[in-house]
Amino acid sequence: MPPPRRFLALAVAALALLVAPGTAGAAIVNNGDFETGSLAGWQSSTTPDPNGSWAAYTGTESPINAIPVPAPPQGNFAALTDQTGIGLRVLYQDVTLPPGGSVNQLSLLAYYVSSAAIVSPDSLDPSGGANQQYRIDVMKPSAPLDSVAPGDVLLPVFRTLAGDPQTLDPTQKSADLTALAGQTVRLRFAEVDNQLFFNAAADAISVKSNGFTIGQPVLNKKKGTARLPVTLPDQGGIKVSGKGVKNKATLASKSVQVPGGPVTLVIRPKGKTKRKLNETGKAKVKVTITYTPTGVSANAQKKKIKLKKKT
Repeated sequence: MPPPRRFLALAVAALALLVAPGTAGAAIVNNGDFETGSLAGWQSSTTPDPNGSWAAYTGTESPINAIPVPAPPQGNFAALTDQTGIGLRVLYQDVTLPPGGSVNQLSLLAYYVSSAAIVSPDSLDPSGGANQQYRIDVMKPSAPLDSVAPGDVLLPVFRTLAGDPQTLDPTQKSADLTALAGQTVRLRFAEVDNQLFFNAAADAISVKSNGFTIGQPVLNKKKGTARLPVTLPDQGGIKVSGKGVKNKATLASKSVQVPGGPVTLVIRPKGKTKRKLNETGKAKVKVTITYTPTGVSANAQKKKIKLKKKT
């Protein structure tokens, strides 16, 4: 006769952490530091100046006009606008915020050099009145690139205002995106100039999240184990535990550092749960997976798994 359920104990171990290739690209923002030396992962739009745009740059001069600009504040490259005529220049990327997280934090460095006074109407149209501005917004992906409508702008992050200085050194900007968890949003960097040259720049763009997804377990009925896929937005620690774990010194209760991306946890029963599985061919376990991204608070999710074994 199998032992009473109340005496069943669970011990689980992440004995295999299988990281899929290419996890360096698993960050929520692709190429947010521009260290590829390009705008890979980003899209850009320029109207009407065909020879001005956003570009990855290095050094202390703008790529077209050789205007003195700050060196990239992090690494060797950053993104910068340069132009030969008036225009609207937009750099954007759609990102999906992990569901189930209590933290989704956008962080970036913003800076600019304007050759004319800042003028910031509620418009990104370079063909109207005076317009010399830089703004960063979290947008609906379906919104027009040049929209400033409140219904399209989910969250304003940064905006120049009339009277602001004509230069801004690299400055940390951040925004809490937690309310948007599970959604796909657009990060938009928009610069307008119809007065004189305007070099808007950004670097170190990232979204830190403690949200993660747990897939469906794949059972190994020969061994009585389960492979549990987990997708992490960034590098950090992962801990697998379960009610009734007896040996706190086992890997089941230690935090294992892993890169972001897909990770596979191998769930193995132990003790009375293992004996029940061997006797009956079935056992239910409930695991808690705790993910602690670097520099972000931990988040835990639970998963019920029905283990099976051929007896």
